[in-house]
Amino acid sequence: MLRDFIRRHDHDIVLLQEVVALECVDTPGYNSYTNISSEMRGTSILARQDLHITNIDKVPSGRAITCVY
Repeated sequence: MLRDFIRRHDHDIVLLQEVVALECVDTPGYNSYTNISSEMRGTSILARQDLHITNIDKVPSGRAITCVY
């Protein structure tokens, strides 16, 4: 469902919360930056592959992730 939503709306950046598995953010055409804590919950940023993402910071609890583009 997520892949269909992204493909249909053609977003450059997608911010996700309550991510529980790396496989659910694996989307063709996008790079994923994921922060999953030891409790197996986290956040993720999906960015179109042609965007230059730098300075990725992750909070150890998995509740936040930041970047610069």
